[in-house]
Amino acid sequence: MKPGEALVLKLDLSVPVEVIYNRTGAAGPSSVQICTVDGGSLQCKPDYTQRSSLLSGLELRGLTESEGGVYTVRDIRTKEVVHTCTVTVQ
Repeated sequence: MKPGEALVLKLDLSVPVEVIYNRTGAAGPSSVQICTVDGGSLQCKPDYTQRSSLLSGLELRGLTESEGGVYTVRDIRTKEVVHTCTVTVQ
């Protein structure tokens, strides 16, 4: 992806999920929950609130080079990984 582009993560809106971001090449713990989706309700960390929307999936707009990494969609109840997306922004 190029800087400024949007990432769209497909979601099954019938189950509550969390979106976890793990930065590539970061030193130390770098895994952080950035959003949760429960039905039509989207809750995101402040850094992502203005750049996120819920359409047919979760859209994260305006990605920067520092946001390359692995985005994981995980079922909140079972902790089962639903979807993983590796992103390179350059």
